[in-house]
Amino acid sequence: MGISIQIVDEYFGKSKTPVFEINFPTETITIRDLITRRVEEEVAQVNAQRFKQKKSLQERMFLAGITNRAPETLLNADKPKRHKMIDPVAAVRTALKAFEASRYFLLINDQQIEEIDKVVDLTPQTEAVFLRLTPLVGG
Repeated sequence: MGISIQIVDEYFGKSKTPVFEINFPTETITIRDLITRRVEEEVAQVNAQRFKQKKSLQERMFLAGITNRAPETLLNADKPKRHKMIDPVAAVRTALKAFEASRYFLLINDQQIEEIDKVVDLTPQTEAVFLRLTPLVGG
């Protein structure tokens, strides 16, 4: 049967953006499972968009776009090649490490979750908010 939950993105201090729903086969999952499924879905959507579009690519990567590179490097970096697909395994690995390093927060029904292996029970009303922090530049 499975259960679907709402995935929402939010940048600190800005409004929430509902992104998509994810279906899970069971009502009990770990946070690691949630992050993995969310990144896999996001990567699949971005890769499909890259494959279909050739002009004015408008892609939105939230967790799949997390990188360990410094913000200054990202600002001055060459634009990524449109035809290069994102590796979902690498994106999941990076997102899990970023969660453990507190580079973004996860709120399940307005409760912050800090343990990656915490088990949570899902209901059709469950909302998972991924709150991404923006590092300060300069300082």
